[in-house]
Amino acid sequence: MNPEEHNINKHLKSKFIEYYDDIVPVYMQDYLENLVKSKMEPFLGLEFFYSENLSLEGKDAGEYGFGCNIQDSNPIYYHPQHHLITTPLYLFCNALNLAIFKIHQIRSWIQTPQEKSNTFLPHKDHPNPHYVLLYYVNDSDGDTVFFEDDEVTEIKRISPKKGRIAFFDGSIYHAASNPTLNPRLVFNYNFIAFDTESLKNIFPLYKTS
Repeated sequence: MNPEEHNINKHLKSKFIEYYDDIVPVYMQDYLENLVKSKMEPFLGLEFFYSENLSLEGKDAGEYGFGCNIQDSNPIYYHPQHHLITTPLYLFCNALNLAIFKIHQIRSWIQTPQEKSNTFLPHKDHPNPHYVLLYYVNDSDGDTVFFEDDEVTEIKRISPKKGRIAFFDGSIYHAASNPTLNPRLVFNYNFIAFDTESLKNIFPLYKTS
């Protein structure tokens, strides 16, 4: 990390876990749920790829489901439905008066129900300082679980609920749990954003001589 990146990232909040309900209006919640569930309507769906074992814990405890990259670390890749999938992120940042500075990646997951619920490997989504926003597309079980740095001690759980947003410091270890009742649909955003006061300190870093 270069000095300028350090000066920028020090303005990010740390060690927080929050959730919010109903920031995304109901009509948009319904639209996004339909977008994930359908390959043909609206438009072309999200073209999910199948994954038998997204975790590293072995087949019996694997995270079965489907994934779709909406935006990855390569800045030239954007899914055709990128403009729709970013809607929860921009609505949320607008509600909290945050300005989006950079989006690292956006992904969507469909986790399929299993006979019993397993919590998968604690992880961090991105190596650099960032925020994580999880948008729960539908009502489901399968909590998101948060851990201390030892990756063992549980500190919080957030349960999926249609339209719910989980917002937290990306340096916190977290893990999904598979559902047992119905598919668990989620959008995952890794990004940097700043409040107004932070921006006042960051923008002078970009002044030209």
